[in-house]
This record gives sequence, C-alpha cells and structure tokens, in this order.
Amino acid sequence: MKADDEYVNVKNKEEAKMSYSDYLDYWIKEYFKINYKYSTDKRYKESFDAIKKILGKYKICNITPYLLN
Repeated sequence: MKADDEYVNVKNKEEAKMSYSDYLDYWIKEYFKINYKYSTDKRYKESFDAIKKILGKYKICNITPYLLN
C-alpha cells in the first residue's frame, strides 16, 4: 500500500522528472552490475543501448503504456 501511495502521489518529484536514460544508467550501476555476471552484462548492454535510443529522451513521469506500445 505504501508503494502504491508513493507511486500515485509521486513522493519524490525529482526522480519522476529524471530522464529514462539517466534512470537506466543509475539502475545498471546500482543494481544490474552488482547482481549479474559480466557475461550477462555484456549481452544486455546492446539491448539497454537500443532502449535508451528510443525511450531515453522521455522523462519517467511521461512514459505511458501507449508510448511503450
């Protein structure tokens, strides 16, 4: 319930205004590289780069299911 409340109310507006590209870089550094092996990191890098080219310019708060389709 707390997570849903934070999502609905966008408690941290700075994160919501972060570009998807910046967020993905942060996520890769803080989670992905820590929890996955080098070989997985290497394979996923191309996918992440492709995603960043398409969605990277959008702010997190502006990404909608319609945009993703």
